[in-house]
Amino acid sequence: MMFTTRFDVAFTATLNKMVHPGGLLALRLALRAVADATLSFLVPAVITAILSASSSLKV
Repeated sequence: MMFTTRFDVAFTATLNKMVHPGGLLALRLALRAVADATLSFLVPAVITAILSASSSLKV
């Protein structure tokens, strides 16, 4: 006898949506949004770190 949890049902529904072409598009858009948000956070942090390091190296 197999038990099905709500997680199993939700996971299966998510997989079914991802297999559908519209689901793949939605997944792609979501991943792009996460990547854009990550880059918009990381770029200023890297620039600040570089400027901070270069100013501390000056004699």
